[in-house]
Amino acid sequence: MPSFTATPATGDGSAFIRPTSLRGMAPDQTLVLDNGKRRHRSSLVQFFAPAAGNGVHGVDIGIIPSISLKSVEVLRDGAAAQDGVFFEGEQSWIVGANAGFALVTEGFLNISFETNDNEALSRGIQRPDAQQLINDGVQGVGSDSPFGDEPFVQSWGRPETSGTRMAFNSGYAVGDLGELYMHGGYADTNGCYRFLYRNPGHNTLTNVTTLPAGYTPFLDGA
Repeated sequence: MPSFTATPATGDGSAFIRPTSLRGMAPDQTLVLDNGKRRHRSSLVQFFAPAAGNGVHGVDIGIIPSISLKSVEVLRDGAAAQDGVFFEGEQSWIVGANAGFALVTEGFLNISFETNDNEALSRGIQRPDAQQLINDGVQGVGSDSPFGDEPFVQSWGRPETSGTRMAFNSGYAVGDLGELYMHGGYADTNGCYRFLYRNPGHNTLTNVTTLPAGYTPFLDGA
Protein backbone atom coordinates (compact mmCIF):
# COMPACT_ATOMS: atom_id res chain seq x y z
CA MET A 1 0.00 0.00 0.00
CA PRO A 2 1.86 3.06 -1.24
CA SER A 3 2.78 5.90 1.07
CA PHE A 4 1.64 3.79 4.04
CA THR A 5 4.10 2.31 6.54
CA ALA A 6 3.57 0.13 9.59
CA THR A 7 7.00 -0.85 10.85
CA PRO A 8 8.30 -0.88 14.44
CA ALA A 9 10.77 1.90 15.21
CA THR A 10 14.02 0.20 16.23
CA GLY A 11 14.76 1.51 19.67
CA ASP A 12 13.58 1.50 23.27
CA GLY A 13 9.94 0.49 23.81
CA SER A 14 9.23 1.64 20.26
CA ALA A 15 10.76 -1.62 19.00
CA PHE A 16 7.74 -3.62 20.16
CA ILE A 17 4.76 -1.76 18.70
CA ARG A 18 3.65 -1.10 15.11
CA PRO A 19 2.30 2.42 14.63
CA THR A 20 1.15 3.48 11.18
CA SER A 21 2.25 6.43 9.08
CA LEU A 22 0.44 7.75 6.02
CA ARG A 23 2.32 10.00 3.58
CA GLY A 24 5.05 10.63 6.14
CA MET A 25 2.71 12.04 8.79
CA ALA A 26 3.04 11.23 12.48
CA PRO A 27 1.24 8.08 13.75
CA ASP A 28 -1.30 10.08 15.74
CA GLN A 29 -2.30 11.95 12.56
CA THR A 30 -3.60 8.77 10.92
CA LEU A 31 -7.14 7.71 11.83
CA VAL A 32 -7.46 3.94 12.36
CA LEU A 33 -10.96 2.47 12.42
CA ASP A 34 -11.94 -1.02 13.60
CA ASN A 35 -15.49 -2.01 12.59
CA GLY A 36 -16.02 1.66 11.84
CA LYS A 37 -15.03 2.70 15.38
CA ARG A 38 -11.92 4.67 16.28
CA ARG A 39 -9.13 2.38 17.49
CA HIS A 40 -7.53 3.37 20.84
CA ARG A 41 -3.90 4.49 20.93
CA SER A 42 -1.05 2.55 22.48
CA SER A 43 0.27 3.66 25.87
CA LEU A 44 3.80 4.30 24.57
CA VAL A 45 5.04 7.75 23.58
CA GLN A 46 7.41 7.34 20.62
CA PHE A 47 11.04 8.24 21.19
CA PHE A 48 13.25 6.31 18.75
CA ALA A 49 11.13 7.10 15.70
CA PRO A 50 11.41 9.05 12.45
CA ALA A 51 11.35 12.81 12.93
CA ALA A 52 7.62 13.15 12.32
CA GLY A 53 6.85 10.46 14.90
CA ASN A 54 8.91 11.55 17.90
CA GLY A 55 6.83 12.55 20.91
CA VAL A 56 3.55 11.07 19.66
CA HIS A 57 1.61 7.92 20.48
CA GLY A 58 -0.45 6.29 17.78
CA VAL A 59 -2.47 3.14 17.32
CA ASP A 60 -0.53 -0.15 17.61
CA ILE A 61 -1.95 -2.26 14.77
CA GLY A 62 0.39 -5.10 15.80
CA ILE A 63 -2.04 -6.17 18.53
CA ILE A 64 -4.77 -6.97 15.97
CA PRO A 65 -4.67 -10.64 14.87
CA SER A 66 -4.43 -10.55 11.09
CA ILE A 67 -6.56 -13.67 10.74
CA SER A 68 -9.52 -11.77 12.21
CA LEU A 69 -9.56 -9.25 9.35
CA LYS A 70 -12.03 -9.62 6.52
CA SER A 71 -10.74 -6.60 4.64
CA VAL A 72 -8.31 -3.71 5.07
CA GLU A 73 -8.74 -0.32 3.42
CA VAL A 74 -6.20 2.47 3.34
CA LEU A 75 -7.21 5.92 2.15
CA ARG A 76 -5.52 7.30 0.10
CA ASP A 77 -3.39 5.56 -2.51
CA GLY A 78 0.28 6.28 -3.28
CA ALA A 79 3.65 4.89 -4.45
CA ALA A 80 5.33 1.57 -3.46
CA ALA A 81 5.74 -1.33 -1.04
CA GLN A 82 8.85 -3.08 0.21
CA ASP A 83 9.17 -6.67 1.42
CA GLY A 84 11.77 -8.16 3.74
CA VAL A 85 14.14 -11.02 2.87
CA PHE A 86 15.04 -13.99 5.09
CA PHE A 87 18.52 -15.49 5.28
CA GLU A 88 19.64 -19.05 6.01
CA GLY A 89 19.11 -20.02 9.63
CA GLU A 90 16.54 -17.29 10.41
CA GLN A 91 13.18 -18.42 11.70
CA SER A 92 9.81 -16.76 12.06
CA TRP A 93 6.43 -18.42 12.52
CA ILE A 94 2.81 -17.49 13.05
CA VAL A 95 -0.21 -19.67 13.90
CA GLY A 96 -3.79 -18.48 13.82
CA ALA A 97 -7.37 -19.68 13.90
CA ASN A 98 -10.74 -18.11 13.24
CA ALA A 99 -14.21 -19.46 13.98
CA GLY A 100 -17.75 -18.13 13.69
CA PHE A 101 -20.86 -19.24 15.59
CA ALA A 102 -24.57 -18.51 15.33
CA LEU A 103 -26.28 -17.05 18.39
CA VAL A 104 -29.80 -18.49 18.35
CA THR A 105 -31.24 -17.32 14.99
CA GLU A 106 -30.60 -13.58 15.06
CA GLY A 107 -26.99 -13.20 16.10
CA PHE A 108 -23.41 -14.22 15.54
CA LEU A 109 -20.09 -14.50 17.34
CA ASN A 110 -16.71 -14.52 15.59
CA ILE A 111 -13.51 -15.33 17.51
CA SER A 112 -9.92 -15.04 16.25
CA PHE A 113 -6.64 -16.19 17.80
CA GLU A 114 -3.08 -15.64 16.62
CA THR A 115 0.35 -16.27 18.11
CA ASN A 116 3.77 -15.64 16.58
CA ASP A 117 7.49 -15.73 17.28
CA ASN A 118 10.19 -13.80 15.40
CA GLU A 119 13.84 -14.52 16.08
CA ALA A 120 16.18 -11.57 16.37
CA LEU A 121 18.14 -10.87 13.18
CA SER A 122 21.88 -10.16 13.30
CA ARG A 123 23.10 -8.91 9.93
CA GLY A 124 25.85 -6.50 10.88
CA ILE A 125 29.63 -6.58 10.96
CA GLN A 126 31.98 -6.23 13.87
CA ARG A 127 32.68 -2.68 15.04
CA PRO A 128 36.32 -1.60 14.53
CA ASP A 129 36.81 -0.71 18.20
CA ALA A 130 35.51 -4.14 19.27
CA GLN A 131 37.63 -5.90 16.67
CA GLN A 132 40.69 -4.10 17.99
CA LEU A 133 39.96 -5.43 21.48
CA ILE A 134 39.74 -8.96 20.06
CA ASN A 135 43.04 -8.44 18.22
CA ASP A 136 44.59 -7.30 21.51
CA GLY A 137 43.52 -10.54 23.20
CA VAL A 138 40.71 -9.13 25.35
CA GLN A 139 38.37 -11.92 26.38
CA GLY A 140 34.55 -11.76 26.46
CA VAL A 141 33.96 -9.24 23.68
CA GLY A 142 30.28 -9.50 22.75
CA SER A 143 29.62 -12.29 25.25
CA ASP A 144 26.74 -10.33 26.81
CA SER A 145 24.61 -10.71 23.66
CA PRO A 146 21.14 -12.12 24.42
CA PHE A 147 20.86 -13.40 20.82
CA GLY A 148 23.80 -15.79 20.65
CA ASP A 149 25.69 -13.82 17.98
CA GLU A 150 28.93 -13.40 19.95
CA PRO A 151 31.44 -11.82 19.30
CA PHE A 152 29.31 -9.16 17.55
CA VAL A 153 28.85 -6.31 20.00
CA GLN A 154 25.85 -4.90 18.10
CA SER A 155 23.00 -6.89 16.58
CA TRP A 156 21.85 -4.90 13.57
CA GLY A 157 18.47 -6.18 12.43
CA ARG A 158 14.98 -7.00 13.64
CA PRO A 159 14.44 -7.22 17.43
CA GLU A 160 13.32 -10.50 18.96
CA THR A 161 9.53 -10.42 19.35
CA SER A 162 6.69 -12.77 20.18
CA GLY A 163 3.06 -12.26 20.98
CA THR A 164 -0.44 -13.60 21.33
CA ARG A 165 -3.51 -11.75 20.05
CA MET A 166 -7.20 -12.49 20.34
CA ALA A 167 -10.24 -10.65 19.03
CA PHE A 168 -13.99 -11.18 19.02
CA ASN A 169 -16.84 -9.60 17.10
CA SER A 170 -20.50 -10.17 17.93
CA GLY A 171 -23.90 -8.86 16.91
CA TYR A 172 -27.54 -9.63 17.72
CA ALA A 173 -30.60 -8.28 15.94
CA VAL A 174 -33.26 -6.84 18.26
CA GLY A 175 -36.40 -6.96 16.16
CA ASP A 176 -37.05 -3.71 14.33
CA LEU A 177 -35.14 -1.73 16.95
CA GLY A 178 -31.72 -2.34 15.46
CA GLU A 179 -28.76 -4.46 16.52
CA LEU A 180 -26.79 -4.96 19.68
CA TYR A 181 -23.10 -5.41 18.97
CA MET A 182 -19.87 -5.92 20.86
CA HIS A 183 -16.26 -6.33 19.81
CA GLY A 184 -12.95 -6.34 21.64
CA GLY A 185 -9.57 -7.96 21.92
CA TYR A 186 -6.57 -8.93 23.99
CA ALA A 187 -2.88 -8.81 23.16
CA ASP A 188 0.31 -9.84 24.95
CA THR A 189 3.61 -8.89 23.29
CA ASN A 190 7.18 -9.63 24.39
CA GLY A 191 10.47 -8.57 22.86
CA CYS A 192 14.16 -7.98 23.30
CA TYR A 193 16.15 -5.16 21.70
CA ARG A 194 19.90 -4.54 21.83
CA PHE A 195 21.32 -1.00 22.09
CA LEU A 196 24.62 0.55 20.99
CA TYR A 197 27.94 -0.87 22.19
CA ARG A 198 29.84 0.94 24.98
CA ASN A 199 33.57 0.31 24.58
CA PRO A 200 35.94 0.51 27.61
CA GLY A 201 36.58 4.19 26.87
CA HIS A 202 32.90 5.13 27.04
CA ASN A 203 32.03 7.82 29.59
CA THR A 204 29.79 5.40 31.48
CA LEU A 205 32.84 3.23 32.23
CA THR A 206 35.35 5.89 33.29
CA ASN A 207 35.34 4.68 36.89
CA VAL A 208 34.85 0.98 36.13
CA THR A 209 37.73 -1.47 35.78
CA THR A 210 35.80 -4.76 35.70
CA LEU A 211 34.52 -4.47 32.11
CA PRO A 212 37.63 -4.51 29.89
CA ALA A 213 35.52 -5.76 26.96
CA GLY A 214 32.91 -3.03 27.34
CA TYR A 215 29.22 -3.91 27.25
CA THR A 216 26.05 -3.59 25.19
CA PRO A 217 22.82 -2.94 27.13
CA PHE A 218 19.62 -4.55 25.95
CA LEU A 219 15.95 -4.05 26.73
CA ASP A 220 13.40 -6.74 27.52
CA GLY A 221 9.91 -5.45 26.86
CA ALA A 222 6.45 -6.86 27.50
